[in-house]
Amino acid sequence: GSHKKFTQKEESILSKFASSWNAPVFCDHTSNYNGENKVLISQTAFMRDVVETPDIMIDLGGICGDYSSNRIFGNAKIWRVDFSRDFKQRGQRPVHKIFGCKEVVFFETLINDKKNKKNYFEVINSEVAQNKTPELPLSMYFVSQQLSSNLPKNSSLHLAILSSLRSMDCYNLDKSVDVTSNVGGFGIDGAISTAVGQSLVNPDKKVFCLIGDLAFFYDINALGIRHIKNNLRILLVNNGRGSEFSMGGLYYPIRGENDNLVAAAGHYKGNPVKGFSEGLGYKYLSASTKEEFLSNIKDFCNKDYNKPVLFEVFTTDENEIKAFDLMYEYNRNI
Repeated sequence: GSHKKFTQKEESILSKFASSWNAPVFCDHTSNYNGENKVLISQTAFMRDVVETPDIMIDLGGICGDYSSNRIFGNAKIWRVDFSRDFKQRGQRPVHKIFGCKEVVFFETLINDKKNKKNYFEVINSEVAQNKTPELPLSMYFVSQQLSSNLPKNSSLHLAILSSLRSMDCYNLDKSVDVTSNVGGFGIDGAISTAVGQSLVNPDKKVFCLIGDLAFFYDINALGIRHIKNNLRILLVNNGRGSEFSMGGLYYPIRGENDNLVAAAGHYKGNPVKGFSEGLGYKYLSASTKEEFLSNIKDFCNKDYNKPVLFEVFTTDENEIKAFDLMYEYNRNI
């Protein structure tokens, strides 16, 4: 789950532990782990088959904003490592043991000198390597795919919940990119405010915020802070409603006459974001097609503007649902 930055020593010892047991380190981007045997948990959700699940899961960090983790838990016994000895459950699963020690002590003590013969990491990694990204429509998944490969090194990325985090967790990032998300709120609270704060504290680093429309409008007033600099880049994916409510089992109960009440359908008529952002001194970019998006994404990520930048990408509810279905079904059926 989410975790403060690992020190070089912490990451090195965790890497040695994982390598000595041939164990995968399942995480999302907010874990800030970039050592050996790393496996993005979202990528396991696309595996064609649920391969052998672990006997023991060693649980670190805070909340994981990616529901995909439930797929790999199986019947594993959970060992929780937490110096504070606070009792925490992940996904309502029972905790079998709590180790009230520092993580570095736990992993250094249990490094396997004999090297485990069974290579569970390779089993998982070979399955993940066979995942293929289908041809996606303009959607949060497509935007995340392109952003992941264009982010400059040593930049910061703040992900709003839920769609932004889940989508970006499907794609690998350069190890130098810091990733954060307000997973504690587990909703739409304060994504813009947090990204603005990061940009002010790190004026020499480009700070990106990937956000959906409802979370954006919920925290829009933060854009008016006077001292925002040109290192802030906001990528707004606007499909005119809360597309999250269209995914999976939530799809049917709220469609039709309830759509505007539950998912704020049709809220962007008249394109208020352009006037609002330009009035505050932002550089405004927009795209309604994949071609328009691709023609702007490199400049958005790498060009040196003299003002903060807001890039609004207009998608449709239909394309968001299609992309979600393609990502989660395509790789299971090949």
